[in-house]
Amino acid sequence: MKFRSVLTAMLLCIRAAFFLSAEEAMPADRIFESEGDGLEIRSDPSGADAYVNDVLRGTTPLVLADLIPGPHRIRIEKDGYGTREAVAVIPKGKRLSVYLELVEAKGLLNVEAAPAVPGGLRFIPEIFIDGERAFLGENEVGAGLHSVRVRAFGFEEETRAAFAAAGERETVSFRLRTAAFRVGKLSASRFRFNPRDPGKLGSAIFGFAVSAPGSARVAVRNASGSTVFAAELPAFESWDQSFEWTGTDGNDIPLPDGEYLIEVRARAADGRSETEGSVRVRIDSSIRIRPATVSGGDAGLFFAPQAELLPAGAFQIELAAVFGKPYGADAEFGAPPAALGFRYSPFDRWEAAAAAELAAEGADAARLSAGLSLKTALGRPRENGRIALAAAVRWRYAERGDVSPFGAGPVLELLMPAQLTLARFSGAELSALLAPSLCWEGAEGVPETALPFPAASGGLAYQAKIVTAGLSARVEAKTEESGFSAGPALIAAELRFFPPPSIFVFSTMLGAWIDARLSGFFAGAGMGIVY
Repeated sequence: MKFRSVLTAMLLCIRAAFFLSAEEAMPADRIFESEGDGLEIRSDPSGADAYVNDVLRGTTPLVLADLIPGPHRIRIEKDGYGTREAVAVIPKGKRLSVYLELVEAKGLLNVEAAPAVPGGLRFIPEIFIDGERAFLGENEVGAGLHSVRVRAFGFEEETRAAFAAAGERETVSFRLRTAAFRVGKLSASRFRFNPRDPGKLGSAIFGFAVSAPGSARVAVRNASGSTVFAAELPAFESWDQSFEWTGTDGNDIPLPDGEYLIEVRARAADGRSETEGSVRVRIDSSIRIRPATVSGGDAGLFFAPQAELLPAGAFQIELAAVFGKPYGADAEFGAPPAALGFRYSPFDRWEAAAAAELAAEGADAARLSAGLSLKTALGRPRENGRIALAAAVRWRYAERGDVSPFGAGPVLELLMPAQLTLARFSGAELSALLAPSLCWEGAEGVPETALPFPAASGGLAYQAKIVTAGLSARVEAKTEESGFSAGPALIAAELRFFPPPSIFVFSTMLGAWIDARLSGFFAGAGMGIVY
């Protein structure tokens, strides 16, 4: 009887601590009893082979209802992980669930690298194991097969497979040969640009790769083959080379519109190898990239869309907030309404814009509004040098209402923006904007009437190289049973700063609005990028 009590106590201890191998229990290991019969085996990660009493019974997660009560030896195995073993004591009339954490098996890869011929070039190797940057010397890796790559500037890179056994150290030695001098294809960040655009927008960046030390000379030739710009690049000290051309001659004077050939003649440091590369770009003064207000879902001034479009591939992102009593507010908002706007030109003469706006109206209330627009140029932009025309469609949605803190809120609007240049002076210009439109109103983003009402937006825009400013206004004539009635009148002034050579834009604005019932003043600030 005493022996039976001792045995029972031992089995209870085994069941409580069930892990009896030489390994220590892992923090995620679990064991518990539930209604049912047999044994449930789970592992982290799953998919491990599960052996019970040295017989493979399947892969985890696994339920074995046919096991009799009593002790059973468990072993789970998975490639890349250490084996786990345990003894589980299944109680009579219960199901025992066992969860075991698998630990990734580790090994060491010792990477050695040196030049095949000592001396000569400076040797600074870079090590990559399975595409991830590693170290010269010992690297702890998961047990199994790995790809090891070693490269050094001026040497031919090598890649080979290496097997790391669990708990063991494997040495992989590389002897890199001196690289032949090679130059990759010349690429351009822009194939069309305008030197009169601000900062990074008025230039193109050219890049190419080299395999070994050397130097290069850049020459820019016009359509007649004459060299209009030339420069020597710094000596090569790494694989990736780049240079920027601002579309100017050697005296920083912008070159005329036309196609230009960019040539790079590169030579090895020992002078025994030489290669050439070229790419064509176009200077086009009709390309104009200027930051605009995007927070209302269309590009332009705050209350007046512009006819000028971004060139293909260019984009702008803007984050803005307004303070005070923006349009449509019965009182000051609980928190400043914020908007995230985006515009992008996928093709020449087309531009899409979108904005999402959130206005907090109290401690636990908020209002969402959004806008989308699609705009296309009518005729070539600024073809006659003074007038730009466009056609656009804009859709707006405002939750619980038909207005937005960032502009008027017709549900659907067809516009025809026009932009007339009034004066040009010292790289800046003053333009007049006008955008008549037809609007269909409704609630929750759905037009409710077939008959549209007219609206008009307009303003003055001043555009310089690193500063833009504007004054815009909008009026509406909404339909009533008795005919048309005056809608809201909105006005805003704004200023944008575009400090070179960055692509960042900083803005500030001030506005007012009035309708039949309410009026208000507001101010705002924003920042973003244009590229």
